[in-house]
Amino acid sequence: MDSGTLILILLFGIVSLSHAAFLKFAEKQRRISKNTERLWQIHSSVNGPLWLLIFFGTAVLQFTLVPTIIYPSIVKILGVELVFTGIIIVVDVFSLLGFEQAMGMRFFFPERTKRIVSGVYRYFSNPMYDGFLFVLFGLGFSLGIKQDFYLALASFVFLNILLARIENYEHRLGPF
Repeated sequence: MDSGTLILILLFGIVSLSHAAFLKFAEKQRRISKNTERLWQIHSSVNGPLWLLIFFGTAVLQFTLVPTIIYPSIVKILGVELVFTGIIIVVDVFSLLGFEQAMGMRFFFPERTKRIVSGVYRYFSNPMYDGFLFVLFGLGFSLGIKQDFYLALASFVFLNILLARIENYEHRLGPF
């Protein structure tokens, strides 16, 4: 694995853990004082740009890495379809949620949030995370860059397992 991908995966882990820690801390802090405005400002101003850095870094990797896997045309076409499907899901979810809800505002201000059950939320618990998986797998298949599969695995572990268990607290099982 090249150093750029390793750095991006480590950053992915650190940002995911930071995001999770802020959500858990806000949940506990809210029970004590209900004053979470400052904590929200720190969380959104720190983790928001870090998530953008991860997305930017992933995009940069697509232009700097050499394809290492040669797939048949049908697999490449499937990859392109996965990329576009993932992008549509992510954009749709972000437009439904907005920045604040996407960043976990309900842990800071549950009274200001609304539960969304329309759109892709009818089919997926965490559609934005699933959209990221589609994009990363699609990039791997369409471009033949194996590092995209490493990033997809990191996305699954950090988003679909770690953060989803925290964010979907009403359905969570296990140690989180």
